[in-house]
Amino acid sequence: MTRCFKPMSGVVIAWLMVGCTHIPPLPDSQHYHEVLYQCERGSAMVHFYLQQSRALLIRDNHTIELRQEPAASGFRYSNVKVTIRGKGDRMSLEIGRMMPIACEAE
Repeated sequence: MTRCFKPMSGVVIAWLMVGCTHIPPLPDSQHYHEVLYQCERGSAMVHFYLQQSRALLIRDNHTIELRQEPAASGFRYSNVKVTIRGKGDRMSLEIGRMMPIACEAE
């Protein structure tokens, strides 16, 4: 969800609104690929929405939406604070400045 503030000037409002976008809801379960990963510290479920270039990371009862980013090979999704990247059955989960957490698909 993008938050937009309403400044005093109408010109500034119009300029800021260009950067404000509405993110449509993700489609139902038939439109994603689900992978369960066993990680060094617990497990993680990822729903890959390939047509929308997005993924949902579900870990420790938290759901985090990530956007697909360019990758030389494999995949990479991020929201700046959290990044998942991987290839084949392996995934690396990066949270802030923590050391990456190694994960493998079941």
